[in-house]
Amino acid sequence: MKKKTLALVVSIVLAASCLVLPFPVNAAHRAIIVPKDYSTIEDAINAASNGDTVFISRGNYEGFKNQTLVINKTITLVGEAAETTRLHLDPPFVLMNIFTFFYMGYSDAIRVEAKDVKILGLTIDAPGGSIAIVANGAAVMRNNITISMNVNGDGTQIIDNTFLGGVSVVGSHNSVAKNTIGGGVETDGSYNLIADNSVSGERGLYTVDVHDNSSVIFNNSISGGDWPAIHLGYGSRDNLIAKNNLTSGGMELESYSSFNTVCANNLNGWGLALMGFNNTFYANQLGHVGIGGTHGGTVDAAYNRFYHNNFIGDSPELSVYTKVPGPLFWDDGKEGNYWSNYKGSGNKVGTTPYQVYGDYHYFDGAIREDTMVNCGQDNHPLLNLFNVDSVNVALPEWASHLVIEISPPRIAILLLENQTYNQCSVPLGFSLNKPVLWMGYSLDGQENVTVAGNTTLAGLANGNHNVTVYAEDEAGNSGASETLFFSVNVPEPEPSSEIVPVAAVSLAVATVAAAGLFLYGRKRKRAPAKL
Repeated sequence: MKKKTLALVVSIVLAASCLVLPFPVNAAHRAIIVPKDYSTIEDAINAASNGDTVFISRGNYEGFKNQTLVINKTITLVGEAAETTRLHLDPPFVLMNIFTFFYMGYSDAIRVEAKDVKILGLTIDAPGGSIAIVANGAAVMRNNITISMNVNGDGTQIIDNTFLGGVSVVGSHNSVAKNTIGGGVETDGSYNLIADNSVSGERGLYTVDVHDNSSVIFNNSISGGDWPAIHLGYGSRDNLIAKNNLTSGGMELESYSSFNTVCANNLNGWGLALMGFNNTFYANQLGHVGIGGTHGGTVDAAYNRFYHNNFIGDSPELSVYTKVPGPLFWDDGKEGNYWSNYKGSGNKVGTTPYQVYGDYHYFDGAIREDTMVNCGQDNHPLLNLFNVDSVNVALPEWASHLVIEISPPRIAILLLENQTYNQCSVPLGFSLNKPVLWMGYSLDGQENVTVAGNTTLAGLANGNHNVTVYAEDEAGNSGASETLFFSVNVPEPEPSSEIVPVAAVSLAVATVAAAGLFLYGRKRKRAPAKL
């Protein structure tokens, strides 16, 4: 009898090994999957806690009828892929006003009110409205967005998105990088980075409009829009504008914009309007330059320095809008600029200075004055075009911290080994060298299975198998482990008088249980009633 009991226990253990046995994971934060765990995104967000990830499987998600999707928890909202995961929003159409002017318009489609919220890997569209972020530390990455985005906060990262509308950011230490933006970019704050974007201004007055201090506009491709393509607002200071390629629109520095550095930009013959002072311009390809304006009186455009620039417009290269243009400095003490109209000779640097003139225009409604104004001289004019592309520009230390890391996650498979297992359920554990937003595995070359951490490969058939673990970080960098090969060989239990097959045991247990319930019921019927 004891042998039969032992055989029964062994058989049940073998059967249980083919069930899913979850491997222990860090349960501090949850991964909530839509529609597996909740059928709607709203329900998933409502059920989430701070730190949770709401993962949206591929598909089209309609809804949010006549309402704003509010995110008031620190969560990550991530789609399987922007190309296959679409949110169609329908914000309220309400009465709005600007001071005393009233009009009908759409409210926010999405409103982020919690800090450190992440929105990744989604297509987001709506008939109108915008994505409004009114908190710090948000990250918006790898999305296709058909509406505009307005940010009022610090430490926001807007990375690798496609926007049909514009992007407006108010705050400091924000990063707008590697995006395609159809409606222009506007920033107002300090220590902001606008880098590596393809920007057009088809839907805005200015393509890149900056009212910042100590910010960086770097390596952007800028086209479209009205004049100017890059606009540095009134009183902006200590900004770096470098390595940008403008196919239209030119550049403007407003009055009292000072101590800015403008270098290695290609304006492709478009002009520069300069009303600020104490700025440095070097290694730029540009055309006509307008000096001065009506905003700051006679001090406009004073004490600006130019060297290693290529002036490829017609002479005179300057248009002057103030009677006292300068003083202006046209070299760095050793080398000056290339002027397409310079006729001097020498070796790399001309032996005779180049006199810089500007045509002065003034019209007060009654008197028009046109004359030529002496704007100083280039003491060391270049004989050949300066190679703008050869200039290396080092970003300030604070800006380098905002650049997203491009190295992929490194994944190492643990616990599972290249061997034969005598059970059809094996643990799959793995380690990562950095935080990631998505994890999954592919078994035997099948589609990826999303997991929240270490898991178990269950229900494995006898034979050879292989598994690869994948992960993706916040910047969209994908990593993969080595493919691990293993095999499963669960022996069939041999029939014996001493060993009862599992199926027979299950049938016997069910039969005995049913019989017991039947007898118990009959006994209860025969028992005398108690008073």
